[in-house]
Amino acid sequence: MVKEKRSKLFLILILLIFVTGTVSAADVAYIYNKNFKIDNNIINVFKELNLTVDKIQESKIFSTNFSKYKLLFVGDERFTEPKKIPVNKYPTIVTNYYHGPEWGLTDADGYLN
Repeated sequence: MVKEKRSKLFLILILLIFVTGTVSAADVAYIYNKNFKIDNNIINVFKELNLTVDKIQESKIFSTNFSKYKLLFVGDERFTEPKKIPVNKYPTIVTNYYHGPEWGLTDADGYLN
C-alpha cells in the first residue's frame, strides 16, 4: 500500500514537471466527489510547487469556469457524471482508475487508446 502511494506520488511529480512549463503562476482545479477521497498528499505537492489549489466538488462543475485554471486534477474516485468533467478540454492530470473509457483515455481493460 505504501509502495503504491509512493509510485502514485512519483508519477504525479513527473507529470507536474512536464506541465509546470505551462503552469507558471497557476491555479489548479482539484475535482472531487467525496471529501474523504481528497488526497492531501497531492495538494501538498501542488503547494510545494507554489501552485494554488481550488477544490471543486463534482456537483459544482457545471457552474465553474475552468478556463481560469491552468491545470485540472482528477483523483481516483467514482464520479456520478464523469463525462461532464472536461478532461479533454483543458490540461489535466488524471489519476483515475474508474473512468478512463468514458473520457476516451483507455479502453475497458485499461489500455491506452
